[in-house]
Amino acid sequence: MSRFYDRRPLWPFTWWMVGTMFLVLFLTGFQWFVVHVLPAMAPFLIVGFLVIVVVWGVHRLRG
Repeated sequence: MSRFYDRRPLWPFTWWMVGTMFLVLFLTGFQWFVVHVLPAMAPFLIVGFLVIVVVWGVHRLRG
């Protein structure tokens, strides 16, 4: 066993704080995406999906 057992006693606490900070930042960004970006994109995504389904269906019927 080494003479100096723990040179950084605050290291686990520091990593816990850094991890918590990144988690909060990630969840804040995810919330912003869901509240602001997703509602603006949803109509285009739905219409695009419907266009793809119709084109695929017509291709299957004619094929």
